[in-house]
Formats: sequence, structure tokens, C-alpha cells
Amino acid sequence: MITLPSPVTERTLYLSKTIDTSSINDIVKELNKIIASDSDISRFCQIERGFSYIPEPIRIYINSSGGSVYSMLGLYDFICKSSTPIHTYGYGMAASAAAVLLSAGKRRFATAHSFVLIHSVSSWLTGKIEDLKDDLKQTERLNDLINKLLAEHTKISISRLADKDKYKEDWWISAPEALELGIIDEIIG
Repeated sequence: MITLPSPVTERTLYLSKTIDTSSINDIVKELNKIIASDSDISRFCQIERGFSYIPEPIRIYINSSGGSVYSMLGLYDFICKSSTPIHTYGYGMAASAAAVLLSAGKRRFATAHSFVLIHSVSSWLTGKIEDLKDDLKQTERLNDLINKLLAEHTKISISRLADKDKYKEDWWISAPEALELGIIDEIIG
């Protein structure tokens, strides 16, 4: 008798800290466990049983003030490329880098009284003038990338995102506005 491998049962993760290497590494480590388990079960079902296994989605609950763009991009790639669907849920606040992660889910949700904050990439540049010029170019490059990613996942145009940058504004968005702008697919609770 062949026994079906048991799936990872805990499929809910929480991002409720500042986005940095440590917080993202913790989430990516758990995502890897779940996705590897799903892959093993899928392979087993196809080879041994001749049917496809459809994994239950992974849920990432986000209540974060944002943080490191580089760390966020690491998790963003996992969310977008995962063979197991990843649904994102905003509650409280999904600000800055957290807003990009919220928008990247296969299905995206937010609680009724949550908020999203979109703004230009921040930088704390210091050093010699030559280094500052290079760092500024990289910061502008990251800002353009963030705008491109948001435009791909939402109904917000690149030109609207560029206006936000031009006028140096923080763009606070309520859950109903996030639904209208395509940042989320549904309001819950």
C-alpha cells in the first residue's frame, strides 16, 4: 500500500514587522517548506495515482509599515513565481514596500478599514559626491521598478505613479479605493 505524503497544514503566514532581511527570510523559509511539500505531493499523485494535485492557496497576512526595497523584491519574486497560489491579505496598513507585496498576490484582499500607502522610494544617502551620484541613480532605478510593478498589478497608470513622485506625495488609499484602483480584488470583514 502506498501512502500519500501529508501536506504542510499551516498555510498562513504573517508579515507584521518592518520589511528587512530577517523578516523576509523567515517568510521565504516557510514558503519554501510549503511549496516543496506541495511539489512532492503533486509529483507523487501524478506518478503513483495518475491525477493532478491542486494545492490549497498559501495566505500571507500583511500589516507592515514597509521597509527595505531589496528584501521586498526577494519575497515579491517568490509570490509571483510560486507554483502554489499565494493570496495576500492587507489588514491595518500595507505601506510602501508592503503595498507592492499586497498587490502581487494571485488573489488580493483587504479588511474594510485597512489602508495602503504608496510613495517614492526613500533613501538615506551619505558619503562622497561620486558615491552619492551612483546611489541616486540606483534609487531612481528602484523607484521606476516599483512603479512598473504596481502598474502591472493594478489599474494605476505609470503616469499617475510618476505624478506621485513629481509632487513628492504620500498616497494614502482606503480599502474601497484600493478595490477601485485594482490593488486588491475584494474587501473582507
